[in-house]
Amino acid sequence: MLESVPIGNELQNIDRRDAIAVFKGDDVPGGQLEMAFNATSEKYHLVNEDFRVSEGSSYEVSIIIPDEKMDTIQAFTSIPESMGFTIDVLSTEQVIIDDEFSHHFIDVVIDIEQPTQVPVYYQLVPYRLKSSIKIGANGQVDLIDSPDLSLLDVVEVQSNQNSISTFAHQEGIIIEESRMSSSKLHLRLRTNGDEPLRDGEAVSIMDGKDALNRLNFELITVNPEIYDYHKWVDERLINQGSNLPSAPREIPNITNASGVFGGASRTLMQVRVNE
Repeated sequence: MLESVPIGNELQNIDRRDAIAVFKGDDVPGGQLEMAFNATSEKYHLVNEDFRVSEGSSYEVSIIIPDEKMDTIQAFTSIPESMGFTIDVLSTEQVIIDDEFSHHFIDVVIDIEQPTQVPVYYQLVPYRLKSSIKIGANGQVDLIDSPDLSLLDVVEVQSNQNSISTFAHQEGIIIEESRMSSSKLHLRLRTNGDEPLRDGEAVSIMDGKDALNRLNFELITVNPEIYDYHKWVDERLINQGSNLPSAPREIPNITNASGVFGGASRTLMQVRVNE
């Protein structure tokens, strides 16, 4: 799955609505697409809203501001390939269904496909479906799925520790592919207890794999420009407070303006532990 994601603030130095902006790329119909100012968002958007970027393709944004004594603003990026991966659930455990459900753990091994030929970074985000417990009159425990997702905490990294980092403003963990000693990541996850699963006064014992129900994993492959931006943001959040800083000038893939132009690809996987 691919989607366009704004990084940082809107392009700085472009508050003129008469700028000429075009989007070019390997698979762009006719070679380039026109961009126009949107009064609602106060940003420039593709006129062809149906176009979607593709994995492995390169793109350019070119912006000319009439009557300004400055060179054309340009930015280049390549969309990284999404990575396939497999999940092996190593352990589940008996768990009491009550308000202490937040301390349930599960061990998994994530095996990422063959590394790419260019430097990339991964953001791995584990979720579970939010569920509710229904206890019948005879004490039978039923788990009812919800379409909502609840983030799982990564509490321990048991392999490839040197390749892992976390950012204060990002969910999950960040993986630097070039520092991985193998394709496998052994992780311990924990439910974060954002809501109890208790129903009434009854408390029952059930298999932890049923309590966790379906696991969801998202692996986001990003290029170095986006990784550098998030690292820059993280350092400033830690040192300067909680306000998300503006797009930096020192990440140099935009000429004659500040900001970051990059792309990411996503791979989603669901795992039902009790099957």
